[in-house]
Amino acid sequence: LDLTKEPIAQSGIRFSFCGAAPLAADLWQTFEETLSLPVYQGYGLSETTCWAAATPPDQPRRYKTVGKVLPGCEVVIDSDAIDAETDVFPVRADSENTEESTEGTGTKEVIGEVLIKGDILMSGYYQRKKLTKSLYTPEGYFRTGDIGFLDKDGFLEIVGRIKEIIIRRGSNILPADIDPFLTLHDDISECKTVGVADKAVGEAVMTAWVPSPSATKKPSNIVLRKQLLSHISASKIPDRLIPVGALPKTS
Repeated sequence: LDLTKEPIAQSGIRFSFCGAAPLAADLWQTFEETLSLPVYQGYGLSETTCWAAATPPDQPRRYKTVGKVLPGCEVVIDSDAIDAETDVFPVRADSENTEESTEGTGTKEVIGEVLIKGDILMSGYYQRKKLTKSLYTPEGYFRTGDIGFLDKDGFLEIVGRIKEIIIRRGSNILPADIDPFLTLHDDISECKTVGVADKAVGEAVMTAWVPSPSATKKPSNIVLRKQLLSHISASKIPDRLIPVGALPKTS
């Protein structure tokens, strides 16, 4: 969205849909405010054949969520799929769905793997019966591999993928616990946190970040760690913060 250009004429356009990839909350808000055009986000997978959740058009926006579960679908959260020892993650301090969420405390929302059930599900993977069976529960729910939670009003928020979980010294850390807060710094345009094998701690937390075009100099690691500590607990601070020219992306 190029804000330097004149607003796009949208006569005849009543709304727009967004799917296929997560829609960042700030981009969503900016798009709607700039074009005065509502955007409805949906959530689904190839295995669900269509959306399983979507933004309700008649309710206030929850920009960090993918909306409410659609009729004909059931969504449950399996906390045991993440970690048998840590089955409830604290909701991050930026969550717009809790009134008193803080790092390291309990939470009303249980975070876990998102499971989906309903007629929209595929019948199975072609000629891969073993894989199909492994991804369905005995009750018929499909394991999406996505990590999320349902808030008290039934809105679904996706916070990461199971494969993205970093386990450092036995503690679970998600890239989503770090990345949104680091990019709040004016001199950072984007970043990505990953886990790197480490004999001492299991996985070290490494965050690669890209300077913003307007940055006159690169912020120091001390500055960036202070930035993060104002939003997250010290237990989630990355071991390494590495400036890079660009982040690799798929075409």
